[in-house]
Amino acid sequence: MVAPDYELLRTKYHYSDNLLIEIELFYEKHFQFITRRKNVDGEYENHLKQELALQLLTDSETKEVGYGGAAGGAKSWTGCSWEMMICISYPGVKGFIAREQLKDLRMSSLKTFQKVSYEYHVSFEKYWRYDGKDNVIIFTNGSTIDLLAIAQVPSDLEYQWLGSLEYTFGWVEESGEAKTNMAYEILKTRIGRHLNDKYGILPTIFNTFNPKKNYVYTYFYERDKNGRLPAHIKFIKALIYDNPHRESGYAEQLEAINIPAQRARLLEGNFDYDDDPTVLCDYDAICDMFRNEHVIPGDKYGSADLAMQGRDKFVAGHWEGLVGYPSIIKDKATGKEIEGDIKGLMLAHSIPHSRFVVDSTGMGSYLESYIEGIKEFNFAMGANDPAFLKLKDECGYKLADVVNKRQIHIICSEEVKEFIKQEMGVLRAADIDSDTKKQRIISKSDMKGYLGRSPDFLDWLILRMWFQCTGNEALFPLPDLKMHDAGSKIPPVITMGVLRPAVDGGNMVFLSGSLVGNKVHVSNALYDLTTDIPACVDFIAANAIKSVIFSCPKEYNHFGVSLRSALTAAKSGCSIRIANYTGDPHTRILAQSAFITNHFLFRDDYEKLPQYNKFMKNLTSYLKVGGNAHDDGADAAAELAKLFRSQYKSLW
Repeated sequence: MVAPDYELLRTKYHYSDNLLIEIELFYEKHFQFITRRKNVDGEYENHLKQELALQLLTDSETKEVGYGGAAGGAKSWTGCSWEMMICISYPGVKGFIAREQLKDLRMSSLKTFQKVSYEYHVSFEKYWRYDGKDNVIIFTNGSTIDLLAIAQVPSDLEYQWLGSLEYTFGWVEESGEAKTNMAYEILKTRIGRHLNDKYGILPTIFNTFNPKKNYVYTYFYERDKNGRLPAHIKFIKALIYDNPHRESGYAEQLEAINIPAQRARLLEGNFDYDDDPTVLCDYDAICDMFRNEHVIPGDKYGSADLAMQGRDKFVAGHWEGLVGYPSIIKDKATGKEIEGDIKGLMLAHSIPHSRFVVDSTGMGSYLESYIEGIKEFNFAMGANDPAFLKLKDECGYKLADVVNKRQIHIICSEEVKEFIKQEMGVLRAADIDSDTKKQRIISKSDMKGYLGRSPDFLDWLILRMWFQCTGNEALFPLPDLKMHDAGSKIPPVITMGVLRPAVDGGNMVFLSGSLVGNKVHVSNALYDLTTDIPACVDFIAANAIKSVIFSCPKEYNHFGVSLRSALTAAKSGCSIRIANYTGDPHTRILAQSAFITNHFLFRDDYEKLPQYNKFMKNLTSYLKVGGNAHDDGADAAAELAKLFRSQYKSLW
């Protein structure tokens, strides 16, 4: 390719001035004088993405263009070229270049504008000047371009100062910097109000940005990826290697970036990465939420983020442990519908009333009157953990913890998956630069600013964490427990056991524990309604148990004596010691809970073993605070922990 032949064009247009020729080319939508320049090898080459952008910015259909992807894609050059040529070609029009900070407009955008004007013969002073007092570029033909600083300020959160402005067209530069989409939404209403009909110019607004998880992600990138952009909105992903006119060496600078998120954003144009230090969840961990098939379902729970006729969604769903199913999603719902939906959800999935939580704002504050026993989550409540400001902050951080540890699994549609991924991206820490303030997450209004909508699915997830943070949670949740390979042939140092009889309508529990290294492998379990001596003798022999603690109330001592006799008759080498427990079993269990979580390893095939499976269900459903019908499994595990700790103190 070659440069535009101005000698030939002078003959065609009868102009001697290159600028007049370029204006005619612009009228006719021939943009090669802008897009065809020397590449890094010194040859003329067309910038195809830039050409596409200019075609869209001047067609008869497109009103909004998003242009971004990576550094070096010629975003600023394209914006300056477009605005300059409109202004020089159509006398009296008015445009703007908007960015968060005025200093960035002056230091970056204005300097690029000067380079562009020189390149295309729109020389400074002859055709335009810059008024630093009013921050406006003024053309000699009466056209103007205002430089607008659009960072949100506390004194005008609604951007009322923009309401009286009238423009022909506009450009938001580096719109990824914005914390809210409010300025953009208002600026869209200010274009198309000045000489558009006279010149037949469509009210068009241009957005340029690098990948960022604010409104440009949801408004342009995500909708384009899913084929949901309206016809009047277009998105162009432009990378540095799409720009043949890039500065030599700039690509190599980006290639040398060592920080993965920065490299992904600035070189690869990956919108699904964010280097914001306030973001609490790793993006890969967020994506894994929908494929963490290793998360084992547990007890039934339910959570609901309520909304009636407002702008928020009503989102509800059931949980099996930390496997979640967001199944009810409605834009609008009456109070009666919400009540009916929640009752139906609890009935369909056998969710106890005490394990269903709703937010207490709005309808939730009196829903408990209609569905007795459900839990209300007041987002403004103080936290249980003094490190956090409010309970919602504590639950938000807890959600981030289980997400990053891959301990949560969400099963949902592709559409809901995208909503959740976006909303997890705004689960961010507030006041990260403060060493003295309590930990908290950013406000819901700030989240709405990033997303352009309410984070209703995020609230649904945070609500589930209420059970993890208030004490009404399992003391031994399955994701926290460690597993061992049941087929391992590593010989143990010793195998010991704890037998607990069936007491007060509970179950007999007999656990065998094998010491391997400094870990206790819970190698087998009996869990039955009756205490049977022959079954216990067989269990001891099958698992090569060397010593047993029979932990029981005094009235069961006779069983221990009988078992000892049976073992002697069977010529077993296992010894048995009777230990009468006293006091509150819950206190005993709490005292050993950390040791069980940190040093016990349970069989990875326990679901295949009916009695071991029953033991695991009892253990993992044991609650931290009250409400436990039976403590059989948890108490036996605590006694086994106590046994190993007393016999092998030097290991721990």
